[in-house]
Amino acid sequence: MRIPVLATLFWSLVAFPIAAAQKDASLVITNANIYLHPNANSLAILNGEIIAIDTDEKVSPFVSEATEFIDADGAFLMPGFIDNHNHVFEAASELGGSCELSLRQHWRSSFRY
Repeated sequence: MRIPVLATLFWSLVAFPIAAAQKDASLVITNANIYLHPNANSLAILNGEIIAIDTDEKVSPFVSEATEFIDADGAFLMPGFIDNHNHVFEAASELGGSCELSLRQHWRSSFRY
């Protein structure tokens, strides 16, 4: 009983990453200076998700005839997500103003710049 369970666990841990790695990328960006990856120059994307960051050689298994290529021409590439928010109170105080949000005060009186 233990051997089939261990064998199944082993193959699920070994075979799944190999199978997942065989997906065809929809986009590959090459010749890039990739943030926090000093030895990598290519990035593969599938359906908006990064599936590989490495050298051209190691990203090539993700390429198919349908893969679109972008040559970054050595440009800096910082993969990540967009976090669109701001810190209104901190920004106002750093600039010497206050961030009064009540209706008692006109908005122009809150900002000195």
